[in-house]
Amino acid sequence: MNQRVFICTSDTFPHGNAGANYIQNLALALMEQQVEVVILTQGKKTTEERELGEKDYRGIRYITYWDHLFAKVPIINGTGAVVQKMLQDSYGINSNDQLILYSADYFFVKPLIIFSKEYRILAHICVTEWIPSNFYKYGVFNLNFLLREYTHRHIIPKASSVFPISNYLNRYFKSKHCSTLILPPMTDLYEYSGKDKQPNQHIQLIYPSPPSKKDSLVTMLKGIVLLTKEERARITLHLTGSSKQRLAEVLGQESGLIDQLEENLVIHSWLTYPQLIDLYQGMDYLYFARQENQLTKANFPSKVPELLAHGVVPICSNVGDFATYLTDNVDSIIIEGCNTAVCCEGLRRVLKMDMKQRKNMRNYARKTAENVFFYKNWGNKLCCHMEGRND
Repeated sequence: MNQRVFICTSDTFPHGNAGANYIQNLALALMEQQVEVVILTQGKKTTEERELGEKDYRGIRYITYWDHLFAKVPIINGTGAVVQKMLQDSYGINSNDQLILYSADYFFVKPLIIFSKEYRILAHICVTEWIPSNFYKYGVFNLNFLLREYTHRHIIPKASSVFPISNYLNRYFKSKHCSTLILPPMTDLYEYSGKDKQPNQHIQLIYPSPPSKKDSLVTMLKGIVLLTKEERARITLHLTGSSKQRLAEVLGQESGLIDQLEENLVIHSWLTYPQLIDLYQGMDYLYFARQENQLTKANFPSKVPELLAHGVVPICSNVGDFATYLTDNVDSIIIEGCNTAVCCEGLRRVLKMDMKQRKNMRNYARKTAENVFFYKNWGNKLCCHMEGRND
């Protein structure tokens, strides 16, 4: 594939959020096939990001927009028009190039889809979630919901092809007669240090993100409460991305769980990326329960493959595509449903395992990351799809 590929996003890169990791591994997968890749990203609005010109992160070329271009473009055109201008002025984009969009923002996606049609440029779009109205303030009357829903139903299907993150999204876009390639979040095994953590009697769990409506943190915490005192003494749960005060706000009336589980919780309010990676390498299990709804069926958490790469075994609900990629009692503990009893039972399954079984599961978790989610497995598939080949 000799074309240039421009990955255009309204997210930040690098290391802004889960989207940044998704984009990073997407770029690395294409570069593995000798594709010339440039990422156009909103940046972080720091002094460094205001500097003009391309930057480099792990060999990935990226350039930021917004600070130095947005003021020159009428806001009614949206940030998509800013990126369009950069593609034309800085890169001389033409019909031999291709675009990959990572955004659900109406004002970003629509101008770029129109631009791609006008200049006969193939434009693909990554879709990683589908947020229902009840997750927005004012529900169906929320302007952000209306714009995202319109983008999802009427603009994204006009792209040359769609990269849905899940089977649930794939079925929807197939029903819209879109060309699709299911693209789960990938991981980078080179970020794994190779340290082989030896399991011991005390179990380190991690919930590696700020509390989210996607996840059932209260249910997970109550699952620990149901354990006996002796069982709880063998468990520590690490929470990242949230202060104790913020966690109490999210838990609301259930904030008393923080004090109730004081001896079991370690709250990491903010970590640098290297510190986060160091933390992952000391963990035994990812603790991750979700209710089944449109949001959780459509999404696939990037933290799952990322932690699998470190040999961290998921304890997770059977929601969405978890069972598509993971095998219960081999590389994961898959729990059916999402309530305190099944969370507690999932933890007890771990507590009852001997050291040999736990070490085997760590090895299998690592193999799943290597065989399924490693970005090197996806480069050829992406290129074949983008070139219209099925091999």
